[in-house]
Amino acid sequence: RESRERARRRGRERHTMLSSPRRRWRPNPPKHMFLDPYLYLYACGSFSNGVFISLRGPVIPELARRVGKPSAALGAYLGIGGLSGGAFALPTGALLDRYDAHAVFAFGTLLRAVSVGATPLCSARWQVNLLAIVQGATLPLIGVSIRVCLVRAVGQEKCAQALNFTMGAFGLASIVTPLAYAGLQSAFGPERGFESVFVVVAVAYAALAFATLAGFETPPVDDDGETREEEEAFVVEEQDDDDDEEGSRSRSRGDIARDDPASVWASGRDSERAARLESSAFRDVDVYVPATADEESRVAPLHGDGGDEDDGSDRDGPRIPRKASGTTTSAKGAARRRPPMDVLVPMTLYMCLSVASEVTYGSWIYTLATERAGFSDKSAASLTSAFWAAFTATRFFLSFARAGPLVAVAFSHAVAFLATAFLSLQWGGIVLCDGSRGALRDAASPASRVLLWVVTLCVGCGAAGMFPNGIALGRTLFPLDGFAQAAFELGASVGSGIGPYVAARVYESLGDSAAIPATCAASGAGAVAALVVALRRKKNTNASRRLAGENGATVSTAATTQTSEPPSSYSVLTRPLLSRGTRLAPEEDED
Repeated sequence: RESRERARRRGRERHTMLSSPRRRWRPNPPKHMFLDPYLYLYACGSFSNGVFISLRGPVIPELARRVGKPSAALGAYLGIGGLSGGAFALPTGALLDRYDAHAVFAFGTLLRAVSVGATPLCSARWQVNLLAIVQGATLPLIGVSIRVCLVRAVGQEKCAQALNFTMGAFGLASIVTPLAYAGLQSAFGPERGFESVFVVVAVAYAALAFATLAGFETPPVDDDGETREEEEAFVVEEQDDDDDEEGSRSRSRGDIARDDPASVWASGRDSERAARLESSAFRDVDVYVPATADEESRVAPLHGDGGDEDDGSDRDGPRIPRKASGTTTSAKGAARRRPPMDVLVPMTLYMCLSVASEVTYGSWIYTLATERAGFSDKSAASLTSAFWAAFTATRFFLSFARAGPLVAVAFSHAVAFLATAFLSLQWGGIVLCDGSRGALRDAASPASRVLLWVVTLCVGCGAAGMFPNGIALGRTLFPLDGFAQAAFELGASVGSGIGPYVAARVYESLGDSAAIPATCAASGAGAVAALVVALRRKKNTNASRRLAGENGATVSTAATTQTSEPPSSYSVLTRPLLSRGTRLAPEEDED
């Protein structure tokens, strides 16, 4: 038993090192994630997106003066950029599934550098709008690319931690960029400050692109794209070459681990035929097992592309297909797989609704503070900054605390929903808590202002973990290839555009500012409902696969008990008669 356990452990280690492209890419990764240079590369990419988005608002007055239009006439500059980002999300996913991900990332960064550098040269509104389309397209080219590469680089265990950190850099840029722009304008004047900002940003984008291409190798598609349950179905245990004991042979984790076909056939009446099978066929053969629909794309089929099938002309035994080249691991199959649509669609809807809740509150908080709570412009600006500061700090906290994706998502939605629901009920007249100095719904009450501060900080903390941990949670449900990441980006883009618009229409129809937090609460509740649907569908899929595996194992056990004669036809080795998720490599001759 000890020798077999040693063989199993060594087989697992060898299988991990030899079959995992990610381990071959970096056999000795940093022990701590925060020492990984790839983490900071992708954090810089996320920071660059935050800089771009945060810079568009402050530059509108000077940009409008340059094109000879009022500031209101450039409203399309902001809207076109968002629509362009959503429109180019799925094409970006297709590029990432077919081409080098770092090349796509560098292309998007260089394209943004050119478009940002050309902004001060605009002299007409159509030029500004054209640049808005180009700049909007770079949002998914950069954002989706860095998330795809990040998931490949860090693996499933650290996915949530890494996403929280890199997207925390996005929030940090949202805080720093307006302050930096104001500082440059005060130092060099409105015109020179405007131009210097775009020059510095364009040079920084170009430097990031060249550093990515020159100093970092693209993380490969890996078996790590499979979910944990799927990985458990594929454990290859290789023979320990140093162990002379006969029992240390490759065994599967499936139900036929107790009965090795080679030893069973060798004990039959036709020992010569069995010996010939063992020596000539089994030595270089992988016998693959029946798989579910999800697994079949990962497992090399019995007659797979590039595989050679033994014609069996020199023996009477069963014809056994030889191992197809390049199919020792499931990496290529994982790269070709698409996530199940019945799970991907509700997860995309979750991204849409959760981002809608976040962006709606962030967009309307200034207006709520001035019109409902009576804040001055300076106080309202401080409240808005506090929202994004809490948002950014919570993302970094979730990263350092190593919070799991499901826990982080549950915490985020609970905090944000309770805060926005409480505010809407208080302002709507359903007083749940009344201070000694008057109702919290009274706009002139100091308690109402304190309430808005508390709610805003809570919503900032809650909204922080929705999007990154939603991605990490999706990572546990299916492989996050370019298509899946692009679908998430599309959902987020749609949510960021629809959320504030719907809130505005509800506000206009009801005439009560309580409609804004109520819309945020409803959007958050809808996001949770969509997430529950995705999790239940994945659970049902796993249950069906488990049941199919048990049925296959029952048939396999019955088939392998017939030890008196080797199989006389190829049908005995077809998929329905082999255990689920196993691959057999018989013992080599001791000679």
